[in-house]
Amino acid sequence: MKSSLEIIIVLYRCTLEESRAFNSLQEELKSAEIDYELVIFNNDNQLKIKDERYVVVNSEENKKLSFAYNFALKRAVENGRKWLLLLDQDTSVPKGYFNRLQDFLKNGYPENLAAVVPVLKSGDVVLSPKVVSSRLRIESEAKPNEYGRWITAINSMSLMNVGFFDSIGGFSNKYELDMLDRWSYNQIMKHNRLVYVLDVISDHALSFLDFEKNVTPERYSDFMKMENRFSTDEMDLFYLVFYKVKLFLKGLKQLVKYKNKEFSRITFSYIFKK
Repeated sequence: MKSSLEIIIVLYRCTLEESRAFNSLQEELKSAEIDYELVIFNNDNQLKIKDERYVVVNSEENKKLSFAYNFALKRAVENGRKWLLLLDQDTSVPKGYFNRLQDFLKNGYPENLAAVVPVLKSGDVVLSPKVVSSRLRIESEAKPNEYGRWITAINSMSLMNVGFFDSIGGFSNKYELDMLDRWSYNQIMKHNRLVYVLDVISDHALSFLDFEKNVTPERYSDFMKMENRFSTDEMDLFYLVFYKVKLFLKGLKQLVKYKNKEFSRITFSYIFKK
């Protein structure tokens, strides 16, 4: 039996030809035995594609991730699909991904499985997934071919259980872009659901790795606002105190390392914000 997937790629200031996700996905779908619909949620360019398996949404404003994901989730529910695959424009779908995924799903899995994720890397750096401690969320590398409850991951290449996310009301619009992945996996932990780490490696371009080159102080300030909101609204007081200590140490590091001292100023400012 073929797996039934809803797939979404979110584009921002990127054409289909420039999207690593779209190009690699098209190549992999040629040999994949899956039933799918692809949603292309476009926040900048106007696209027209004639393919009954594609749904193109040309948003008149930048609706960001949560709105795009909820659109795709609704389509998945309407189409009776069990899984929703999230893709950032700068992620490459690895060769053999769908065949490996199909084999895993065919062999059966626990009813409380909420997500399936590959190993996401940028060069030699492992970005995701990570095993986290229950209180402080201290991270360590997750092992492939294993289930876990205390696992967090990046949005892109996350295969989400449609039934679970529909049951909790979809993706939170409190975190339209930043921290949406943290919120999603925090919900999985809170509801005692499982994440499975697929033995597949995917390449992902992450701007925050080359921080001072790719991130402006304005963009960093937006991120910090959401990180602080998540830490305050979603986590307990024990974690919040630990988070504020980490901000202090992070600010000191930025003060020494970066030429632009605005980054450390922003970090220090959030130590005392609620």
